Amino acid sequence: MREAAQGHGELIMVVEDDEPVHEYVKAVLDGNGYTVLSARDGAEALRKFGEHYSDISLVIMDMGLPKMNGAQVFLKLKGIVPGIKVIFISGYIEPDIKTSILQAGVKEFLPKPFTGGDLLEKIQRALES
Repeated sequence: MREAAQGHGELIMVVEDDEPVHEYVKAVLDGNGYTVLSARDGAEALRKFGEHYSDISLVIMDMGLPKMNGAQVFLKLKGIVPGIKVIFISGYIEPDIKTSILQAGVKEFLPKPFTGGDLLEKIQRALES
C-alpha cells in the first residue's frame, strides 16, 4: 500500500448518521489536511450540498441514512453535479446494489469497519480519478 497523500484543504462532505463513525471520519480528515462539511441524514445532505456544491471535492456517505437512503441521495447529487465523486461506506451492501451504484458512477466503496489508512487511500484514488 502506498503512503496516502495529505489533503490540501479540499472540502469533503461526510454524510453519516452513526455518531462514532462520523466523528472518526471527521477526525481522520481533519488530521490529514481536508476540510469537512457534515450532514447526518439524506435531507440535510441534499440541503448542504445545494448550498456548497461548487466547493465540494468529494462526498463520503453511508448507504443506510435516515430520511433518504444513500443511493437515493447519490442520484439527486448527480442531478446537481453529474461528475460528483462519491465514496460509499457501509457495513453490508447487497451485491446487486453495489454493482448498480458503481455503474452509476460511485467512485469507491469502503466496507465498515475500516481504518484511517483505508479511508485516506480511497479518498486519494477518488480524487485522482
